[in-house]
Amino acid sequence: MQLGRQATLTGLLKGGSSSGAGSSAGNGSGSGSGDGGGVPFVKKWPKFTKEDFEEANTLLATAIYCCNLPMTIIEHPDFLKFIYGVAPWMQGKLIGRKALATTMLDKVYGMTRKEVQQFLDKQEFVATSTDAWSSEHNAGAHVLNVNAMANGTSVFLDMVFTGADSHTGNYIATQAQLMLYKNDPDKIGANATAVAATLTGGGLTVNRATTGRGHHLVMVLEEKQEAEVQHMSVNELQELLANPLLCEEVQFVDVREQHEFSIARLPHFKLLPLSTSSEWAPTIQQTLDPAAETVVLCHHGVRSMNAAMFLVSQGFTNVKNVTGGIAAYSMVDRSVPEY
Repeated sequence: MQLGRQATLTGLLKGGSSSGAGSSAGNGSGSGSGDGGGVPFVKKWPKFTKEDFEEANTLLATAIYCCNLPMTIIEHPDFLKFIYGVAPWMQGKLIGRKALATTMLDKVYGMTRKEVQQFLDKQEFVATSTDAWSSEHNAGAHVLNVNAMANGTSVFLDMVFTGADSHTGNYIATQAQLMLYKNDPDKIGANATAVAATLTGGGLTVNRATTGRGHHLVMVLEEKQEAEVQHMSVNELQELLANPLLCEEVQFVDVREQHEFSIARLPHFKLLPLSTSSEWAPTIQQTLDPAAETVVLCHHGVRSMNAAMFLVSQGFTNVKNVTGGIAAYSMVDRSVPEY
């Protein structure tokens, strides 16, 4: 839709013309009225479809979101004067504040996420960057951003807001890890972060983790953390699952996605997708027993390792990550489907 090109102005002259080309004020004759005066330009706009107005409102809403403008601007008199001055045909068709904050927001978010996913699907590897910032006085919302970069293009992946009471290095680093690993970790070739560089004091240390392709990511963990993630082989897991009495004393956690869980699953495992960690992480100490043995599983052992480290940071003292994930387990138990 090209509104600027479609809109036209037609000037109708009234009287005083030797040629009489203009029409009089409604008499239908070809001659002027002879009063020597003129009428202002008459604006004529083509008829726009419902889809045209929807597209215009979508573009306007996207600009408001991307420029971080308050949604109340849609009701500001000066803003309306500007909009109607540029596009007078939008009078009576302009999006309202309620729709701007609900249905349109969902629509634009969905469109943006789809575009980002299409971009990531085309890349063999991406580099990511994480950065955290808060207000001048270190109060209110704390924001952690994760971006992906490839071939000179940068796209936004995820963010998390926390309160001032969560402004700690360990919490920020854990959230960064959760966001990184839920965004296709097998494609991450490197991660640049200001978090590890600026939060190494106060009992914190910088460690490195390995992704599925062997690349290293910088993370921050508590230096004096007593417990560590233990490794469990698929053979050990198979033996454990074969003993119902022992299974009653163990917590089994699968951090894959629902569609993966539907394809292949193991008995006793509770599904807690890493992509929804913002929902279950805050209450994980109530959902699971920090003192009980906890076995964590994913597809290849990468996401589960990250989840296991998170559990340790939350006070879980006996956490085991299944090496190789369910993909490796399917090699010792052929009844488990591969995907």
